[in-house]
Amino acid sequence: MKFSLSHISAGATAVFVGYSSAVVLILEAVKTLNGSPAVQSSWLLALGLAMGMTSIVLSLRYKAPIFTAWSTPGVALLIVALEGVSLSQAVGIFIFSSALIVLFGLIGISDRLIKYIPVSVAAAILAGILLKFVLAVMPAVYEQPIIAGSLVIAFFVLRYFTPQFVFFWVLLLAIGLPAFMQDLNFSQLTFSMPAWVWVWPEFDLSLMIGVGIPLFVVTMVSQNLPGIMMLRSNGYTPPCRHFLQQPV
Repeated sequence: MKFSLSHISAGATAVFVGYSSAVVLILEAVKTLNGSPAVQSSWLLALGLAMGMTSIVLSLRYKAPIFTAWSTPGVALLIVALEGVSLSQAVGIFIFSSALIVLFGLIGISDRLIKYIPVSVAAAILAGILLKFVLAVMPAVYEQPIIAGSLVIAFFVLRYFTPQFVFFWVLLLAIGLPAFMQDLNFSQLTFSMPAWVWVWPEFDLSLMIGVGIPLFVVTMVSQNLPGIMMLRSNGYTPPCRHFLQQPV
């Protein structure tokens, strides 16, 4: 196993971009459930540990760049769908939706779907997911023309000279430019260790059908299947039904 600076840069960028693009949605989803700041910290702690540990184990086991993450479209769906739902009921919805994902993986439906979906279609789905992030550049350029405009220009220039490190440099600029222009406000920033907050699940049949199934579909179609297909289109073939095909 070999590590290079470009590999570290790509991995760090994936983590930072993943958190910055979705953590606000997760905090908003907890607020929709009337969750406390302690619950927000507990959720992020659980997600960080689960994503990190599974990414390391699966990447080592299958010799492929497998990076597990939350479903950004799924979280966006929950912000709207969880209005009036209790925290315990939301946990029951998460367990039900996750169980469906595991079931589909074990019985091999994911593998069958991938065989009949062209790579170009998967790329189009992924492009549709990323489109909203691309379009968000325009309002940012209007509100912060110097910072956002500089980042856009830097991306295309640095992509030409150092394509392997382009996201790393842009990330540094995204932090450095606001700091240089004194546009960062740390007055309300505090540091404290997160604590676990246990929430007992409550399984409501109508909510599991009305919210859990749409969450499952959105996660599979917009995140899981395109991710697996992108791995296979780049020469990696992690089995979707490994546990039923051969012993681990």
